[in-house]
Amino acid sequence: DPTEYMSDLLAVPFRTPDVLLFERCLDQVPLPKIDLVPEEEESPDPDAVKQCQQLLGELLWLSGRTRPDLAFAISTLSGWVTRCPRRVKELGRHVLGYLQETVDMVLSYGSCLDDQGQPNGDLRKVTLLSDASHAPQGLRGCQGILALWGNALVQWESRRQPFAALSSTEAELIGYVDALTMGESLQVILNVLEHNDLVESGQFEIRGDNLSGIQLLLAPDGPWRTRHLRLRSFVLRER
Repeated sequence: DPTEYMSDLLAVPFRTPDVLLFERCLDQVPLPKIDLVPEEEESPDPDAVKQCQQLLGELLWLSGRTRPDLAFAISTLSGWVTRCPRRVKELGRHVLGYLQETVDMVLSYGSCLDDQGQPNGDLRKVTLLSDASHAPQGLRGCQGILALWGNALVQWESRRQPFAALSSTEAELIGYVDALTMGESLQVILNVLEHNDLVESGQFEIRGDNLSGIQLLLAPDGPWRTRHLRLRSFVLRER
């Protein structure tokens, strides 16, 4: 039971959820906006590092099963554990405050519905939703991908991109390529479950909100300055 697991997680003595800190955050999201990367501590406390690793490991288990809304916060904090555990512990209390206020929020699956909320039993469609943030805190971009099967969420990820992008368009194209990779791997499993229905008559769709990135995919001809982006988008057009 995910709700019982969350209650047990919140009951650990040194993990006092900072509900007041969470309530002071106007957006009330798992992680407040962080403009700058925390400074590295001179001599991180090994016990604090271990506590943070344990907390993030348990939150990761929860995020991978029924709380995709925690994925970005866990991905961000995991990269800072060994460098600034005190700051991670403080932000972790904010995550726990969010979790305590949303403890009843879990994924629930029922009848397949379309975009308008009407019943739709078609399980031959895989939709990938991709979005990216270019160079937050002046570092590599962050991306999030959702995979929908029959309009139901079945896979997700939120992580730093593997290398720095030179523009928001390139960051979005990197996300689209990773979404394609996720969709192809998911499609292999679904084809086994659906007796190759997806191969014979299925639909595969990637959605994004970056107009310049979509334009490069639809009309690849353009100035020489966007040549590197056209090369990156070629893999999407080829498949």
